[in-house]
Amino acid sequence: IGSLAGKRLLIVDADPDVARAMADTLAAAGASPPLIAFSASEAVAQLGAHTVDAAIVNTDLPDDTAAIVAYRLSEQQIPFACTTAPGFRSISARGIAVPVLRRPITRDALLEVLQHLIPPVQAAPDTLTAPNIIAFKPRTV
Repeated sequence: IGSLAGKRLLIVDADPDVARAMADTLAAAGASPPLIAFSASEAVAQLGAHTVDAAIVNTDLPDDTAAIVAYRLSEQQIPFACTTAPGFRSISARGIAVPVLRRPITRDALLEVLQHLIPPVQAAPDTLTAPNIIAFKPRTV
């Protein structure tokens, strides 16, 4: 998946098995090894220590702390999606609705939502193409 190549993602989920499964999926899709946080405090620490391109946040963190992570991501303008169990509602960060992945999460659904969160990098134009070359003729005296 081209849009994930080399991207640094943060996974915030209290369930280590789920977090590691998502990390493995993202790494297999070409992302840099994802950062994993099992709590809001770990997520905030990761955000302070690393540059993150996007995040996946479980809304079912203990003590309703997912909103803390959502606010921090929103402040840093980092795109994110939420995961949640069926029946739970999404969190929103400062009025901005975010995509929701309901469990069980499929590989395809995870990769699709991240492709929408992380826009593809536009290739820089080739500055040496013929229309951009200016020929100079020496002036004769």
